[in-house]
Amino acid sequence: MQFTDFANKPGLWLVGYPRSGNTWINFLCSYCLNLPFRDFDDLSAVPVRDWVRAAVAGNHGWPAPQGLHAVIKTHKLPHEVPHQNGRVIYLQRDPRDVFVSHSYFLTHRAKKGNKRFLFRALGLAGRSWQIRWFVKQWQSHVQAWQALTHATIHYERLRNEGAPYLTQCLQQAGFDIPASRAQDAMEFFKFEKMSEGRKSGEADQKSFFRRGTVGDWNNHLNASEQTLFAPALAAAAMTS
Repeated sequence: MQFTDFANKPGLWLVGYPRSGNTWINFLCSYCLNLPFRDFDDLSAVPVRDWVRAAVAGNHGWPAPQGLHAVIKTHKLPHEVPHQNGRVIYLQRDPRDVFVSHSYFLTHRAKKGNKRFLFRALGLAGRSWQIRWFVKQWQSHVQAWQALTHATIHYERLRNEGAPYLTQCLQQAGFDIPASRAQDAMEFFKFEKMSEGRKSGEADQKSFFRRGTVGDWNNHLNASEQTLFAPALAAAAMTS
């Protein structure tokens, strides 16, 4: 697909800062709504595993929402995507966990990019500089999308409450789905399957699905570093 296809065909935009559980939640919503998954930030990207690719192709037996052509993943800001004719769900995760996951991604998986270079350069001056930069970026992202969002899916609540919460969020965005379908989706895309056998909490630093847990920041941030997240936590509280 090309950029113009997204502008001409309304979709459901699932937006989140990188490492907020975006891919997993996109797969859940694609399955539930029977809409094909698309990655706006990499138009050539498709799920690697055959069973995932089939599950998010939009070929199930239940009806898809009328007028929408895809579930579309993006990390970009509003002025960078043609979201105006579609719907927007924002994906939000505790910024402390996002920072930890993002740090590992930039250290172990990212092979190129300005953010990788800048993050490592800031680290030479101390981790606090990396945190301050991250908090500013994360907070700007959340605030830029806040007024444009039809519903917010909080990663922690989804992990803890499961299918009932997913059903509630989709209803808030204007989609009525059976609770049983949301439960099927949660089971189909559970961490153990996505990580090829690891249980939630068992980390693989080089895996895209690294740990799959809530509150991992407690293992990585000291007391002084935690205080630097105060502005981000205040912004997060406004969307709870």
